[in-house]
Amino acid sequence: MNISFTFKNMESSEHLKQYAAKRFEKLSRFCSHFEPVDIQVTLLVDKVRHKVEAHVVGKNLNISALEESVDMYASIDMVLDKLEAQIKKLAEKHKDRRRTAAET
Repeated sequence: MNISFTFKNMESSEHLKQYAAKRFEKLSRFCSHFEPVDIQVTLLVDKVRHKVEAHVVGKNLNISALEESVDMYASIDMVLDKLEAQIKKLAEKHKDRRRTAAET
């Protein structure tokens, strides 16, 4: 899993990168059907709004999520929750298709 970060309107923070990378690594347990997976994370600050936009691209996988709040760490957690739900849903669809194909 490759994770790349882009910072807009803010300084690049190593601590923030490490925190986000650690959190996004947890998505790897749901992405086994879609390997190899690349994640592009954009961290953006607009006045008091902290936005996180993430794009996940893999084999038969192309999803994105956007969240904003007043805290960058909270935004990272919220966007991670959205991505996790989307990946779980797609993985379940993938399993159901395989089961249906095996039954016929």
